[in-house]
Amino acid sequence: MHSSYRRYVSCLVVSAVAGTLLPQVAYAAPPPGPPGQDDGKGVFETALGWFSDDERQDAKPPSDDRPEIASREKLPVGKAAAKPKRVAELTGKRSANARYWMLSDGRVQAEVSAVPTGYRDGASWKDVDPTVTAGKTAGFPFTNTTNVARSSFGTDAGRLLRFEAGGHTVTLGLEGAGKLAPVAKGDTVTYKDAVSGADLSYVVGPGRVKENIVLDAKPSGPVSFTFTLDAGGLTPKANKDGSISFFGEGADPVLVIPAAFMTDAKKDASSPYGLAYSDQVTQRLAKADLVGRSDDELQGQLASVGR
Repeated sequence: MHSSYRRYVSCLVVSAVAGTLLPQVAYAAPPPGPPGQDDGKGVFETALGWFSDDERQDAKPPSDDRPEIASREKLPVGKAAAKPKRVAELTGKRSANARYWMLSDGRVQAEVSAVPTGYRDGASWKDVDPTVTAGKTAGFPFTNTTNVARSSFGTDAGRLLRFEAGGHTVTLGLEGAGKLAPVAKGDTVTYKDAVSGADLSYVVGPGRVKENIVLDAKPSGPVSFTFTLDAGGLTPKANKDGSISFFGEGADPVLVIPAAFMTDAKKDASSPYGLAYSDQVTQRLAKADLVGRSDDELQGQLASVGR
């Protein structure tokens, strides 16, 4: 049986200022001498005192009749070694985040990424492609399957986004929206006027989907949106930082909804997003109210937001 939840996103129209402090380098001081004794040396003089007299003596070049290389002998100009080339990819070692190549000089080169770059397609690996294409499932006209996670985008407000990864499925809906007409372009699906005064868009990335709520004008006060959330067989848990983690049987989360933030149309070079931004956004998780409903009504509720 699936568990139904509601996810609330609300924000205040405020501004945020962020500062950065750089750590300073500390150096260890030399140990002090005996009390009352001052050697009168400065920093550079003290450093020179670390070398023995022998080390400070000028080295004499060896004579030509000695086996060492004479000081006046010129060595041939060295040549830079040829840059090794990739000979073949070691496909058997590939993973979602790493690829390996055999080089012409016998070494192995690894290319590691913080985000997935490949996905399994049967027995082979293919490069992640976030492009959204036409879907074949009823109610979901657009999909992205060339990824480590499968994303499907629907026309029903109760089944807006279906996200499948690791054998688990989470379905997201939007309360207050009627029949929707999504438009897909590249890696983005847009729902124009999904709710009054706001467009909703989803941007597909490597192993993720990013949700954007775009207001057509600056609101006069706080705004909020309510999403229905069918967690499938997973258990969602709200975290202190505002994110939501989904747990299966293991101790580590299977999926994560990051903490929300908002940006302005105003450009800001100091912002990590290139636009003025604020983290004064709350994301709250609540159990859906199904008390007092019959089994038929309960099944209907789950079917409207489930698979």
